[in-house]
Amino acid sequence: MAASHLIHIQLAMLGGESLEFDMSAKSTIIELKTLVFERCEIPTACQRVIIDIDAAEDRATIASFCQEGVSSLSGRLILAMEEVLSQFAGGSQSRDEATTILCQLGQRGRAQAVLNQLSTELANAGGDGGDGFRYSAMHSFRKILESLATGLKDDLSRLHAFFEAALSDDDWLLRLAAVKSLGAVSKKVDRWAIDALAPCLNDADSDVCDAAKRELGKLMGTGSEAAPTPVSTW
Repeated sequence: MAASHLIHIQLAMLGGESLEFDMSAKSTIIELKTLVFERCEIPTACQRVIIDIDAAEDRATIASFCQEGVSSLSGRLILAMEEVLSQFAGGSQSRDEATTILCQLGQRGRAQAVLNQLSTELANAGGDGGDGFRYSAMHSFRKILESLATGLKDDLSRLHAFFEAALSDDDWLLRLAAVKSLGAVSKKVDRWAIDALAPCLNDADSDVCDAAKRELGKLMGTGSEAAPTPVSTW
């Protein structure tokens, strides 16, 4: 096949959506990912293009997947965060880059996927993460939730749902992140924030309880020491 021929590319996505592009056969997969980013704002580091059953390498050309005389190519686009999440185990610059990428995903309608993956990775890390992974991930999660409050300011029902999921997560670090970020964006969620934070006063983790007390004190304008007393669970 002549490398200058145009190839019509169709990428199927989860949820039944699909993307279509016309590209030169000599174009590479990373160039295709760049087009996906420009259209859908999915960072290239979080894209995995599947042709047949294998993930296509970034440097591979479109032509390498097409038989002679074929002018179309079908594949699947999968959201993959493993590579990005692995950056939390690196230095501060790597962690900052990972945080930025996850925030981009969170603001572009993929917050639930980010939440689920972060929760899984934090659980897999175990303990408090002596290498800083867990705390770096928690910091990222705070920024994601805070950015969501801006991106979803006109869709409060979705925003509430994300915070409710985070506040009830099995991992105490994610619950702590949610408490702190909810306090930071309380003006965008109004009275609901107080009602959502109140149950956290009874959280099984003392750090989460203390954070909830401080944030509720600020929201109610009484100072952290005058925050509501936890309701008995008896």
